[in-house]
Amino acid sequence: MCLDWFYNLIFKRRRKNKMIAKFEVFKDKSKQWRFRLRARNGKIICASESYISRRNAVLGIKSIQDCASDAVILYIQN
Repeated sequence: MCLDWFYNLIFKRRRKNKMIAKFEVFKDKSKQWRFRLRARNGKIICASESYISRRNAVLGIKSIQDCASDAVILYIQN
């Protein structure tokens, strides 16, 4: 299945022709859908829980994209 157009539309955000980060949606070994966020250097900086459908995984990504820009940092002491 060719989803290159969808990938380019949803997951790539470019700044000055450099990809700043990308979400990857994939099936894990137990056939559940997951996503991860990769930094520009290729390191995984966030990994999701499992989802039953790819659509729900994408909705999880959209939720992060919508909420993260307004998120605050909380320092929690043990």
